[in-house]
Amino acid sequence: MKVVKLSVNFLLLCISILMVGSIPFLIYDIDRQLKVLKMIENNEIENTLFLYDSVQFNIGNYFNHVKEMLGNIFSIQDFQYYKFKEYYPVFPELNQLYLMSVKYLIAALCIGLILAITLSFFIMLLPTTQRDKVKKVLFVVESLPDIFIIFLLQFLIIWFYKKTDILLFQIVNVFGKPAFFLPVLCLSILPSIYITKYLLISLEEEEKQSYVEMARGKGLSMYYIVFVHIFRNAIFTLLFHFKTIFWFSLSNLFVLEIIFNIHGIMTHIKTYGSMNPDLVTLSILLIFIPYYCLFHLASAVISKKIKGDISL
Repeated sequence: MKVVKLSVNFLLLCISILMVGSIPFLIYDIDRQLKVLKMIENNEIENTLFLYDSVQFNIGNYFNHVKEMLGNIFSIQDFQYYKFKEYYPVFPELNQLYLMSVKYLIAALCIGLILAITLSFFIMLLPTTQRDKVKKVLFVVESLPDIFIIFLLQFLIIWFYKKTDILLFQIVNVFGKPAFFLPVLCLSILPSIYITKYLLISLEEEEKQSYVEMARGKGLSMYYIVFVHIFRNAIFTLLFHFKTIFWFSLSNLFVLEIIFNIHGIMTHIKTYGSMNPDLVTLSILLIFIPYYCLFHLASAVISKKIKGDISL
């Protein structure tokens, strides 16, 4: 029954993405805009002052496009998008851009998770007064804009290079030299702070449980109690906050690709999405479908694990 419910939710969400992605066809004449754009690029017209594009509601065109988009998805290899005078196939170019962005995103989330778990572990070993001071520092870092953190790290790399003539990391994609470690580090900082915050809340709740007092009474070290008992029970709750962390990291990825000159799926949408709404819709589906499947699979595994522990 649960599988049926998840399948229905998945289909409804996919249809919602298709319908929202087709809204430009509801209020604008996209085909007319593309024809005008072609004429401008081919120097067939120079003065566009006489042109106007009023908002209009094309209900019939809207639902026809939703139907057409569904057909394009089922014949995905024939999918095309407009780019400077010509139509180009979406694939395999989009595959490469998608994998590029996913590589940065997954690497950043993994590093952020490792940093957060390590930081949370050592914070839990501190006395309560020092723990509160660290929380205040984390709150300040969390409030910093992601752009500020990126520029600050780039500035530090440049400053160190000027002082020592040693370039620690490539600070931008240029001349065939890709920047990888620094973008991943920038993308991982704020998620690691968020994960640390959520973990500390769960860890401190677990710390109040009676089994912790019992373990202390047996003479077990705080290292052992935190690492073996408290972390094991608190780490499962992190998954229920991971949805927010994932979408937050995805929004930061857009800024990251622009600043570091990374030609990934986000910059591809920014460059060609305005005249190719179908490209935006397809890109969103490519991001949403794997995330939805993996998240619910992990949720089912962890729920089964928790129920198994309770039954024991």
